[in-house]
Amino acid sequence: MTDIRPEVATPAPQLEVRALRKYFPLKLSLMARLRGQVPETVKAVDDVDMVVFKGEVLGLVGETGCGKSTLARCIAGLYEPSGGEIRLDGQALSARRTTAVRRRIQVVFQDPYSSLNPRMTVTQTVGEILRVHGKIPRKAVATAVDEPLGLVGFPTALKNAYPRSLSGGLRQRVSIARALAASPEILLADEPVSALDVSVQATILNLLDDLRKRLGLTILLITHDMAVVRHLSDRVAVMYLGRIVESAPSEELFTNPRHPYTVALLSAVPHLEPGRGVPPPAVVGDPPSPIRLPSGCRYHPRCPLAEEVCRREDPPLEIGPWHPGHAAACHFAERVDQLVLQTADQRRDRALAQQADKAAGQGKD
Repeated sequence: MTDIRPEVATPAPQLEVRALRKYFPLKLSLMARLRGQVPETVKAVDDVDMVVFKGEVLGLVGETGCGKSTLARCIAGLYEPSGGEIRLDGQALSARRTTAVRRRIQVVFQDPYSSLNPRMTVTQTVGEILRVHGKIPRKAVATAVDEPLGLVGFPTALKNAYPRSLSGGLRQRVSIARALAASPEILLADEPVSALDVSVQATILNLLDDLRKRLGLTILLITHDMAVVRHLSDRVAVMYLGRIVESAPSEELFTNPRHPYTVALLSAVPHLEPGRGVPPPAVVGDPPSPIRLPSGCRYHPRCPLAEEVCRREDPPLEIGPWHPGHAAACHFAERVDQLVLQTADQRRDRALAQQADKAAGQGKD
């Protein structure tokens, strides 16, 4: 596994992912099976290496379909990996997780409504976790749920309500409280605010940050929103087509990206600038199929820096000379500065063109 930790002395990682793979074979029709065809495979997660340290927030970003959620489900034990290893505090986790291990890693899902049982009240939802993990007797559930609900700021007057009568923000607070009821050490937050109104998103993000500090939680924050990552994360890992292509401390990645895909993601972040208008597409073309992956670097069909070596050789994820702890999987990482400047020039030219068009229109009037 490529060591993407800083070169200074650091504690051992709490969570390690080593060469993790998760493949999904596609079903064949009856005629295809009779002809002896071999089923194709979707490589959702393909040889991922990642470390997470105790008490930090690691942001995992990438386009929809890049494998972020599949990776989280493998870590949580909801999917059995096709290969590789997951280690918790140095101990390898087996495919069959014990209750004690499952308690230590909990998940907050993207859609709070679909992840909650519509036939269970808030008390029953949170209390079920307390009973499953044997923490309290059944008779004490009604009062014991007040503690996790209080941690997330859920009004106790609504603890006997059903999910259908709650707002999206309150449902997500119930989901977080349900995860906290198991007293976890690691929280996997899979797009925790993407299904919420913009006015509620900041409240939930601040709640997660507060819980991290108060409870000493380690958080893997999965999202496609770069603004959310910058607000909350200590380090960031960028994922593309089932692979980690860049990893760095948060501010370092935002100010000094070293992979063309990261530059494209950052250029897609909206900026409120007078006269700027709508920015051009950040990435040209659609991502390749995870069934038929490109040879060499997986990003080369969409990369403006790609050369013949990119089509032949798959670059490893390695730390470069630009910053300790900043790793990128790119043959031309040192040339990414040119792409950043080019993107800035395109923004400037577009803004000047829009200003000229506006001035011409005013002149006609």
